[in-house]
Amino acid sequence: MTICGILICERRDYMAKKETDYKRKFNEDNYDRIYVTAIKGKKEEYKALAEQNGMSLNAYIVHLLEAEQAKQKPPTD
Repeated sequence: MTICGILICERRDYMAKKETDYKRKFNEDNYDRIYVTAIKGKKEEYKALAEQNGMSLNAYIVHLLEAEQAKQKPPTD
């Protein structure tokens, strides 16, 4: 029984690693990474603000950037 239990755990670990590798590769192929640096303590403030608006911090930052970009685009006729 112990050997079987070890094999099950090893298989589970192997499958978890494959899933993680797949997600990492998917993200690498489909998304750009942007690193934001903020003053110590501000992250929690920004995160709370994002949550008040029903978004993750990442989604909130993207939302704000896209809104600003839309304001700056000239109107098309």
